[in-house]
Amino acid sequence: MPRIGASERICAMKWSSLPTLTFVLALAACASLTSEVQTPTAATTEEPPAAITPTLSASAGAAAQTEAATSTTATAPTTAETATPAYPTPNPNPRCEVLNLPVATNLPPITEQDWSRGAADAPVTVIEYADFQCPACAGVSPLIKQLLEAEKNKVRLVYRHFPLTSIHDKAMITAEGAEAAGAQGKFWEMHALLYERQRAWAAKNTDEMPDVLAGYAQELGLDIAQFKQALAEHTYRAKVQQQYDDAIALGLPGTPSLIFNDVHYPADQLGFSELALKFFLYIIAFRDPPPQVIRADKQYQATIQTEKGDIVVELFADRTPLTVNNFVYLAQHGWYDNTTFHRVIRGFVAQGGDPTATGSGMPGYRCSDELTPQLSFDKPGMMGMANSGPNTNGAQFFITLDAQPALNGRYPVFGRVVSGMEVVKSLSERDPQKAAPDQPGDRIIRITIQEL
Repeated sequence: MPRIGASERICAMKWSSLPTLTFVLALAACASLTSEVQTPTAATTEEPPAAITPTLSASAGAAAQTEAATSTTATAPTTAETATPAYPTPNPNPRCEVLNLPVATNLPPITEQDWSRGAADAPVTVIEYADFQCPACAGVSPLIKQLLEAEKNKVRLVYRHFPLTSIHDKAMITAEGAEAAGAQGKFWEMHALLYERQRAWAAKNTDEMPDVLAGYAQELGLDIAQFKQALAEHTYRAKVQQQYDDAIALGLPGTPSLIFNDVHYPADQLGFSELALKFFLYIIAFRDPPPQVIRADKQYQATIQTEKGDIVVELFADRTPLTVNNFVYLAQHGWYDNTTFHRVIRGFVAQGGDPTATGSGMPGYRCSDELTPQLSFDKPGMMGMANSGPNTNGAQFFITLDAQPALNGRYPVFGRVVSGMEVVKSLSERDPQKAAPDQPGDRIIRITIQEL
């Protein structure tokens, strides 16, 4: 029977021992379980998907290595060992705590003067400070467009100018041109043209730019005389300059700079990819710890509706109220909708609950462990929370496919399958570190909660 090694917790890092942002990135690498098919000779950890953390800083990596080397985790059990690991002392006050992320102070409020795409009531607003002559901005623009299309109800974009005129000689005039087009209702169309044709116009002489921009304006069906007059009189330069000054006051490091609600996007650590943006979006969309949505004196049942059938789970609200409350809250607010069982290992576990399908996705808070010897992974069908070490529970859950006593005392047990175990056993095997894009895994349509 496959087992998980005691020293194979996905990360040996501790929250308090690393800078907060490094901790978040560490969790991105390891909010999942690993299985031990053969007895390991040394502790192993999973690496994050390259698209998520391509540029983890050297200092962060050194801190992680130091912590891993000095970790006091037990050695991996051998196949001959059957003893259940000792349980830690119960936490007398389990709770969920928000991650301490870098907040943008003095962020100018969004007004009618801003250019915005997406629903105004979206839970996450991404403010982009960018420069039309910046090559990286041209690369990020289609990624943001993809994010807006994929997460229509969750995110909107606000575009602000950050023209780096000391290195980009056409940054100011293109920003003014976009504003002049916006005055005639075509800002986003000009925005798209400028990025799509950046290489062509960036190679022009500066004195050619008014005619180049006028040509784009003509393509868009604008009043050319009005457009040219706005450029000649620098009608919108003051607005562009003010947004530049705001960016400097915010201490933005360069372009593009993204702010999700009031939190700086860590581009140096995460890089830019559709997956990385989605990963961070869900952290911000679910940044606040869940309010109380259940009663510990009531019984609850979850129905995991999948494309292969329903899985019905009894939730242990009386014994793990914090964990169940978090799971119920996330289910009620659509976290699990259209996600997948991203990791399925025969004889071990089926793991789901990650919108990115990589094993890295998480909300913007962490919840304490609720561990008790009265609840154990002693049979197939037990449901637990995946985590990255003590008190790092988020949203990912797993269902055992066989008894897994080595997981006891490390992962909270908060439910058991009462119907649909045949569906669990039929789930397609999948390793998110190896899966191709055309291997999405079996889909979770939604999770519904019933109070009994």
